[in-house]
Amino acid sequence: MSNLDYHYAASELACAVGGRLEQVYEIEDDVFRLRLSSKGEKTDLIATLGTRLSASKRIPESPMQPTSFASLLRKKLSNAVIEEISQVSLDRLVVMRLRKDETHLLYFEMFAKGNLVLCDESGKIIATYNEQKEAKRVVARGGQYPVPVAAASPFDAQAVEKVLESTADKKLEGAEAKEAAKKIALAPTYFDDFSRNADLTDAKKTAKAMAKYVSEPRFFVYYDAEGGALGFSAVKLFEPAKYLKAEPASSKVFDKFADCLDEYYSKAAISGPAKKSKNAKLEKLLKQKEIQENSISEALTAADGLQAVGDAIYLAFDKVEDAIEKAKKERKNKIEIEV
Repeated sequence: MSNLDYHYAASELACAVGGRLEQVYEIEDDVFRLRLSSKGEKTDLIATLGTRLSASKRIPESPMQPTSFASLLRKKLSNAVIEEISQVSLDRLVVMRLRKDETHLLYFEMFAKGNLVLCDESGKIIATYNEQKEAKRVVARGGQYPVPVAAASPFDAQAVEKVLESTADKKLEGAEAKEAAKKIALAPTYFDDFSRNADLTDAKKTAKAMAKYVSEPRFFVYYDAEGGALGFSAVKLFEPAKYLKAEPASSKVFDKFADCLDEYYSKAAISGPAKKSKNAKLEKLLKQKEIQENSISEALTAADGLQAVGDAIYLAFDKVEDAIEKAKKERKNKIEIEV
C-alpha cells in the first residue's frame, strides 16, 4: 500500500471516531487486530506492519493468550475513547489518539519494515514494537517520536504547483518522475500514471489536474485469467498492465476500499512465472499452512493406528475375560489340593 492508499483506508476508519477501542490482539509477528466499536457497530482494524492497514471483514483467528506487547496495549488502551484516526502528513503513517485515564497516541508505521509505537500525549515514546536506532532516525522508549517531514500534498494544488514549477516542459517519467515524487506525497506508480496523461507544460494546470486525479477514488482489483488478483489501486489507472507486470484479464470496482483490500489479499496471484509472490509474510503463512496440514495428517494417521489397537482389544475382550476366569479357577483348585 502507498501513501494515497493509506489516505483512503484511514478515511474509512474515521467512522469509528467517538467510539471505543475494545480489544487488541497480536495475531502473529507484525500482525495486529484492533476491535473498534462505535454506535453499536463493530469494526476490525487489521494492521500488517509495513504492508497493510485497513478495516477488514476477513479476520484471522486470534490467539487465546496475548503477547507481552499486546498485554501492554490492552492495559493502556482497552475501552479507551477513540478521539482521532488519521494519516500523518499524507505519509505511510497513521495515528490513533485515544483517551482513557490519560491520552495516548498510537502510531502505525507502514513504511520500511513497519512498527507500532505507543506514546503519551506529548509524543514521548512509552513502548515500541521494533526499536530503531539509526543515524537519521531513532525510535526508542523514552525518546520523542520523530514524525517524518511532510512532502507536498497532491490534494493541495498550490503546494504541488511550487514543486512542479522547476519541471515545466519536461516529461516526468523514469528518474525524473521518482525525483519529483519524493517532493510530492504521491507514490511513483500513481505519479507516473498521472504524468503520462497530463499536460505538464503548465505547472498550475498540472497541479489542479493532480488534485482532481487523487480526489476521484475508484477502488479496483485487477485479475489474471485464472481469477488470481494481480494488484489493486485507489484510483483508476490509465495503463494498469505497466504496473502489474502482466496484462489483467479483468477488473472489479468496489464501493469500499476495505472490501477492495480484503479481495486482493485473499486472492493475490501466487503461481506462475509472472505471478510469483514477493510478499515474505504471505510465503511464511503458506509455509506454516503446509506444516500444519502435514502435522494434522500425521496425527490422523497415528490416531487411526491407536483406534485399530483399541478395536482389536475390544473385539478380544470376551476371550481375555474367559481366560482370566479360567486361570483363577485353576489356581483355586490347585490351592485346595495342596491343602
